[in-house]
Amino acid sequence: MGRTDIVHCLLNYHVNINITKEDGATPLFYAWEVGHEDIVRLLLDKEADTQICRLDGRSPLNIATDNGHSSIVKMLTEHIKKGDTLSS
Repeated sequence: MGRTDIVHCLLNYHVNINITKEDGATPLFYAWEVGHEDIVRLLLDKEADTQICRLDGRSPLNIATDNGHSSIVKMLTEHIKKGDTLSS
């Protein structure tokens, strides 16, 4: 289980949710990779950038799909569709 309480606290202090590590991964990548749905939802609600790719070119959708997190893939797909609708 993810530490939703800590993530919530950090988000309240307006931390940079799109900060990247050396490999280009953001906090959203780590939440997707291990399947922390609650943390993914929190980050998406705060408009974490879903278009950032790691330095190896892998996208968040690749990571979630490869790790078998179908509910997160669905959540991400719906979030992206919602964003496309709003920007149209």
